[in-house]
Amino acid sequence: MLKRVILFFQFFIFPISAVNKERLQAYAEKILYFIENYSVEEIRCKKYANDSLYLRDFAYTFQVARSQQNERLIVIVKNFDELKESIRKYLLAPDQKVDGVYTANVKTEQPAFRLLFADTQLNQIFDAWVKGKNHTKIAGLWLSGMDVNWSLLYKEKQVKRIDAPTYPFKRESYWMKQMTSQAVTHSESKQSKLHPLLHKNTSDFFGQKYSSFFKIGDQNMFYQI
Repeated sequence: MLKRVILFFQFFIFPISAVNKERLQAYAEKILYFIENYSVEEIRCKKYANDSLYLRDFAYTFQVARSQQNERLIVIVKNFDELKESIRKYLLAPDQKVDGVYTANVKTEQPAFRLLFADTQLNQIFDAWVKGKNHTKIAGLWLSGMDVNWSLLYKEKQVKRIDAPTYPFKRESYWMKQMTSQAVTHSESKQSKLHPLLHKNTSDFFGQKYSSFFKIGDQNMFYQI
């Protein structure tokens, strides 16, 4: 039986981003499905002592091994149950305020605030927030477009990247327009002919061949010699 351990006063931060709200919700759905159907087996197979250690690596993977897009969602939780519940609430009402769940679009954040990121002293303050595990401030920085030094959260703790849901790219199909027989005939007629009676060299490995195409009245006639 899987041992469930809650490390008190320890929070896990899950940053999730996408190109737009529709893809962000699709990503959240994919993550929730993975947690509900595969996380227990993953913990057992990878021989984690408890689910909190797995959850830490799971969060770390999203922090450092996923590209950062403009549409952002960050979830702050203490355990798997909270993570599942927070994602469910977000999916039910993406624009509704939920404790521990924050959303934003980087492009709509205050440009003046983003200019502060270049200030070295302020970046030292930001790093201090991360070291001090000030979760709400960390969330605000990341939602505003700042690159967070996530490794400062873990200090001497050993964390690693693990298998986790990847970005849900939108499936799109593209169809080539089919050429009509008239267009093909017109295209062929525009090609230069070798001779009035010998239109095309169709020789192959087995021998020399010439092909000709004639239109006599309503009939199309093809010859090969």
